[in-house]
Amino acid sequence: MGALVVFVLSASLVILAGWELTRRAEDLAERTGLGHAWIGAIVLAGATSLPELSVDLVAVRTGSANFAIGDLFGSCMVNMFVLAVADLLTPQVRILTRVVIDQALAGILASSCWRSRHSVW
Repeated sequence: MGALVVFVLSASLVILAGWELTRRAEDLAERTGLGHAWIGAIVLAGATSLPELSVDLVAVRTGSANFAIGDLFGSCMVNMFVLAVADLLTPQVRILTRVVIDQALAGILASSCWRSRHSVW
């Protein structure tokens, strides 16, 4: 089986798993009452980062640190692109303005955690 076929099959499996994971996260948010923004920022983000984590660990262990860095930055760029396209395709509801407060709170939390770990004091 060629590398391209394995890549396409793996990517398809990730897409299908992501679809199901999102449905389960939505159910979890409603059952726990924590809210969609917090479940998305913590549980869903953690679960969807696992494939990147495994790719990056293997890339670093095999001496391909540039591949790992490219994967991380490329993933961030693709995520922002997908969010922008989704926002443009839903003119009746602006995604970015509707969730900005919840996500700002998550960003503040992440920023304060990062600062506390990298403080020079």
